[in-house]
Amino acid sequence: MSYDLHITRAGWHPRSLEHPISREEWRAAAQGWPRMIAEGRVDYADTGPVMVYALPGAAEHPASLYWRLGQITVGVYPADTGEVARLAESMGARLVGDDGEVYLPDGTVVDSDANARPSLLARPLYVNEVGGAWTSLLRWEDCLDEQPVATQALRTFTSIASRDVATVDLPDADMLLYDYRISTFDGEQTFTVTMARQFALPDSAGADIVRVECALSYPPVPELLELRSFHQWAPWDCDPDGRRAWLAEIAGRPEWSTLDRLVPQDLTLCGQPVYNSRISARRRPRTAAS
Repeated sequence: MSYDLHITRAGWHPRSLEHPISREEWRAAAQGWPRMIAEGRVDYADTGPVMVYALPGAAEHPASLYWRLGQITVGVYPADTGEVARLAESMGARLVGDDGEVYLPDGTVVDSDANARPSLLARPLYVNEVGGAWTSLLRWEDCLDEQPVATQALRTFTSIASRDVATVDLPDADMLLYDYRISTFDGEQTFTVTMARQFALPDSAGADIVRVECALSYPPVPELLELRSFHQWAPWDCDPDGRRAWLAEIAGRPEWSTLDRLVPQDLTLCGQPVYNSRISARRRPRTAAS
């Protein structure tokens, strides 16, 4: 198995989507770095073609660097990692290994607690980065596995709702939504809880709406049917304190005690399933004890 290094702004590189380096930031840094050579492309289904760069060094093979999931992976690296660490530093990032060690610009290496390191992202998230950051948070909550699935989803909503996001000067440019309801499709009922952050973006017609939403879907058990429905937007003109107050009000609503007793049948982010170990365990067929 190969051992990689990573240029990342996160404390721990698997969480790079929460503190991402954008593709544009990486392209500008790579094209402006002396001796960096564009050597080819690799295609991914979700991002399309990604440029692979080579950085010759003292080792037999040059370092091979490519952007992926908010970080730059260094697949083959020189014995002297100082130059790659200096490149990372120039981007407001750090160079770390698969095991969490940090490579410094002077070529030395230090062990460090990846979970205790602060993130280095000094800019707001871009709108197109919000979904990736939210998905990463959901996966991290599942790894911790300390709370019911509903509380995990609520915690990630609160975190995403509190992040600075670069928006434009348009009416209702950045809004929060909390909603639950019973829906019927093909004769089958589902109880769905939706938490969303919605953005207005400029387009040729005036504005376009981008909604990033997390949804929990449950079978229509009696205690959920009794809840009926609820729909509320955060006040459009609320300041950060007002947003925090609204989130606290949502978190304090009585339905969470019911939701926490149940395991949802699906957890999705923008309509795409997000893996959750408790949901997966619920789906496994039960076998009779031998």
